[in-house]
Amino acid sequence: NTPVGALVLLNDPSFVESARKLAELTMRSDAEGAAAQTEMMFRRVLSRPPTTAEREILVGLFQDHWKHYQAEPEQAEQVVKTGISEVPADLAKPELAAWTSVARTLLNLHEFVTRN
Repeated sequence: NTPVGALVLLNDPSFVESARKLAELTMRSDAEGAAAQTEMMFRRVLSRPPTTAEREILVGLFQDHWKHYQAEPEQAEQVVKTGISEVPADLAKPELAAWTSVARTLLNLHEFVTRN
């Protein structure tokens, strides 16, 4: 319930790694295209479909971050190597980093975080 708590959820290596693992599941799913993959990730995290506006925002976030990480591959490498689990060699790091950004966003929504 504090700004520090929100920063931990966003930046702690355990949470970043959890987001990356969710991104890996998304990339390995049968869902085709950013909209379908976003919907699959959203349903997995929140147990409901996204609204049209939510889907559009998250697809835009993915596309913006994918472009950024394609232009800055060293930053993509930093994101995907966070944590102790092995980085999959068969997934493109810029795309994985972009999906990790989307997952980090979902895992920080008030709807997901248990608050007392």
